Amino acid sequence: MRQVALMVSPLLIAGLMGCSSNNSVTGPSTAPAQWSQTSGLPGVGICVALTTSGTTLLAGIHGAGVFRSTDGGLTWTPATTQPTNLGILSLTTSGTTLLAGTDGAGVFRSTDGGLTWTPATTQPTNLTILSLAASGATLLAGTDGSGVFRSTDGGLTWTPATTQPINPNVLSLTASGTTLLAGTGGAGVFRSTDGGLTWTPATTQPTDPGIRSLTARGITLLAGTLGAGVFRSTDDGLTWTQATTQPTNSLIVSLTSSGTTLLAGTGGGGVFRSSDDGLTWTQATTQPTNPNILSLGASGTTLLAGTLGAGVFRSTDGGLTWTPATTQPTNANIRALTASGTTLLAGINGAGVFRSTDGGLIWTPATTQPTNLNIDALTASGTTLLAGTGGSGVFRSTDGGLTWAPATTQPTSPNILSLTASGTTLLAGTLGGVFRSTDDGLNWSPATTQPTDPIIRSLTAGGTTLLAGTFGAGVFRSTDGGLTWTAATTQPTNPSIRSLTASGITLLAGTFGGGVFRSTDGGLTWTAATTQPTSLVIPSLTASGTTLLAGTGGAGVFRSTDGGLTWTALGKGPMTTASVIALAVSGTTLLAGTDNTGIWRYPL
Repeated sequence: MRQVALMVSPLLIAGLMGCSSNNSVTGPSTAPAQWSQTSGLPGVGICVALTTSGTTLLAGIHGAGVFRSTDGGLTWTPATTQPTNLGILSLTTSGTTLLAGTDGAGVFRSTDGGLTWTPATTQPTNLTILSLAASGATLLAGTDGSGVFRSTDGGLTWTPATTQPINPNVLSLTASGTTLLAGTGGAGVFRSTDGGLTWTPATTQPTDPGIRSLTARGITLLAGTLGAGVFRSTDDGLTWTQATTQPTNSLIVSLTSSGTTLLAGTGGGGVFRSSDDGLTWTQATTQPTNPNILSLGASGTTLLAGTLGAGVFRSTDGGLTWTPATTQPTNANIRALTASGTTLLAGINGAGVFRSTDGGLIWTPATTQPTNLNIDALTASGTTLLAGTGGSGVFRSTDGGLTWAPATTQPTSPNILSLTASGTTLLAGTLGGVFRSTDDGLNWSPATTQPTDPIIRSLTAGGTTLLAGTFGAGVFRSTDGGLTWTAATTQPTNPSIRSLTASGITLLAGTFGGGVFRSTDGGLTWTAATTQPTSLVIPSLTASGTTLLAGTGGAGVFRSTDGGLTWTALGKGPMTTASVIALAVSGTTLLAGTDNTGIWRYPL
């Protein structure tokens, strides 16, 4: 479901989906009668796609749908009628027809400048549309696992190519005259000269076969790879050579051209420019505040860059300097929630830490933020608060989250996916195993014996037993304060553990696709819930007394009052289709952090 994660950075392989919290606090709360949305959050979006239609600019915000701008990208407003799936992965324009590729619902069309969207009549058999392109009256859709599909009736009906690329994960598409190019997730570049019916591999491939982006300028074709920078072709994509001077960040997520200027968006290094057909690249002088550039677009002399969590940026000087749009597409991407006394904290992807002191009604940003604003984990240990970032390690606060400073000795793996506290021992789950601190998070050292899978997506404490949920090897246990870890005897049948929590002797594990699992013997053996939530993707879990709560990927929040055996949906309205990435309890109020609409409250 979260293929966007694989297209951004290695950190997000574990990332856009999944964050847990099992913190609760007693404090003031004004319980609404139903789910209600909180205010004060930044609301900037994950802009994964950009396109133009005349003077109208379109931005695809993963989790919030399509947004439009008619003033050169200064201000953005949502489409009137959105695609039914708001996980936009790709956009393209063919004449007056606009196409949007979604994360699980196929292709949607608009013929009124992006105001309203309707699904294709006959969809590709694979409904995750990673890429789109137009070549005259022929439209192409690249899917996540089923190759290329074609349409010759404006995107109404789609049929598969006759001869597919040998790698069916088509991350990118472009057209250069009558030559079509497809970039795959592991087999390099493929070419078609018959309108996308048949595809053959390039004769000389880029050295990195993961082709994340493609573009054309005149006879020069460019391919952006997942780890080897930019490659060029001047013979219709038959042979490819590496750029002479590369961007300093070799993950090339997006490419575009404007006149004689070529632009490359990287996964962590910002925007790079070339004025010699891609031979040499230099960094923009003033960068977007978020260096993960997921999309690039051009409208006349105005250039646009879509970022991972900081919205859309504009440039009117050929990509040298970038400034944020005045009114951004809205999408508050909540990665973590925790509580300390009467203070609530929210970690927002691309916007840092936000605080609430009124039970989660209103949120304000921390005064001094962590230097890395991608907050993936939060926890509290007494009066010390910890924030785990996506690439800069652990940050600490001792003044209720107002100001943050980095740990003195960081985990050697700086991508912090999860945090928890057990007495005076703090644990951090990273892309490189478990790390421990016994001095309030100032200094961190690795566990002596690690879980066999080093990607630690979730952590919790059940009494003196510590649990670690891994990305692909199930649950691991520690009974010595996190020094050594051993695998559970009987694992959940789905080994991708996205969330963990404890309630008395009952332990819960939320998986990515297998639902909720229970343990009543300290995490040694696990069995599936009898009645599962309707979505089996469980990014978050928490407990409020004997009431257990599960946040799902696309079906909102579910509640259990029988120790996690059976689950029922909580509430009505828009939250019933939300992806709930984080949960926390404040008194009798439940807080739910979503991947697209900020934080919501519900009275328990």
